[in-house]
Amino acid sequence: MPTRKGVSVPSSSKPRSGMPSRKQRRMGKGSNRGAGAGAGAGDAPGAATRPLRILQVYHSWQVAEPGGVISVLQSLLEGLRQRHEPELLIRDWESPRLARQEHEEQSHFRLRMPDPPERIWHLRSLVTSAMRMLRAAWQLRRLCHERRIDVIHLHYLSPYQLVFTLLHRITGTPYILTVHRGDVAGYPESPRLHRWAMDRVLTQAARVVAVSDALGQALVRVSRAPIAPVTVYNGFTLAGQPVASRDTVEALSTPALPETYAVLVANLRRYKAPDVALRAWQHVAQRGWDVPLVIVGGGPDLEATKKLAGDLGLTGDEVRFLGARPRDHVLQIVQGASLLIAPSRDEGQGVVLLEAGALGVPVVCSDIGPFVEVLGSGDAGWITPVEDHEALAEAVQECLARPEEARRRAETFAARVTATFSLDRMMREYEGLYGDAARPAMPSEHHGSPRAG
Repeated sequence: MPTRKGVSVPSSSKPRSGMPSRKQRRMGKGSNRGAGAGAGAGDAPGAATRPLRILQVYHSWQVAEPGGVISVLQSLLEGLRQRHEPELLIRDWESPRLARQEHEEQSHFRLRMPDPPERIWHLRSLVTSAMRMLRAAWQLRRLCHERRIDVIHLHYLSPYQLVFTLLHRITGTPYILTVHRGDVAGYPESPRLHRWAMDRVLTQAARVVAVSDALGQALVRVSRAPIAPVTVYNGFTLAGQPVASRDTVEALSTPALPETYAVLVANLRRYKAPDVALRAWQHVAQRGWDVPLVIVGGGPDLEATKKLAGDLGLTGDEVRFLGARPRDHVLQIVQGASLLIAPSRDEGQGVVLLEAGALGVPVVCSDIGPFVEVLGSGDAGWITPVEDHEALAEAVQECLARPEEARRRAETFAARVTATFSLDRMMREYEGLYGDAARPAMPSEHHGSPRAG
């Protein structure tokens, strides 16, 4: 079962009592392997007495319209810079050699890290992939040496990360892994060799992190790796977040946004359930509510969603599509809404709920596990059965008909977001995991000099 950070630790991760082993004495280690890098006497487990050097590894960074998760990762990196020494590595498809680049004042490394072939009997592909992986591992070894990396943080689960298990075996450099919804949803359909690779990545991780308890439980069900994920919720704090002015948003909206509207923010795909939202809005419109649904976001199902709106007889007065917008525009649109709906069939956590909560906007959402974790109870919003457009329509009408109750629930949710889902709390929990995973820099370990050549 996944556990909240600091609540339950698998026995294999607990510090051993008694005398250190011969290998530990030779490496200069005591028995407390759970202590952070450089931790001294009296330090709490995971605490670090010096800034940690953390290599953050993302599969993509230069996203034109970053969604909620990418925004959280950007905030994590910015927060780490205030107390630690993070480096950023982006997976690249073209650069066989490690390269440092600048993008919008963000310095990062790029390196081609290949997936293993999909089938083991493709011998030529297998050999080519193995050679490229060895080359990538060697260059990562040099990077870890030159930057004196204490711990690596992988974001999203992918077969290419097998290179980090190889790096770990060569240098001892530990890594933690954070999984998101798409990692778990895509795992069962992945080729068998890719599933094997991802299981190795999970098994070798110093800690596997899920962004909700429900997601961690789903990962345990689909994977064969012997793992016990911990939960670190994505965090959101309104302070410091750029929010566009209403005038700026209006300048790009034709016609202008109405005074009263509901909003759905989503990269439109089936699991976001835009079809459920439209069918619910058909009921809302038929019952005389003059409150349009504003849909913000692009995605592969955008055109199909527009077509369904037409088939249901929903006009531009009842449903408006704004397409993808910059993040600061999205926050302004959410802030101006009377309520936010999130009828998703599946999610990892639901960052958009945190944004609505921090902005004081009432929420109506489906009863999937991650959403229930975020809201805590129906007292912080309206929770309706998944796939039930009629129940969604009823909840929307209740929210609109009872503005005082909607305001009370929004205030309850705002307090919950501040207490449980702040960026600061997310940062502290990750810092604890980094400290637990990091080990003292020993010449014979991952900070040793790479061989000549």
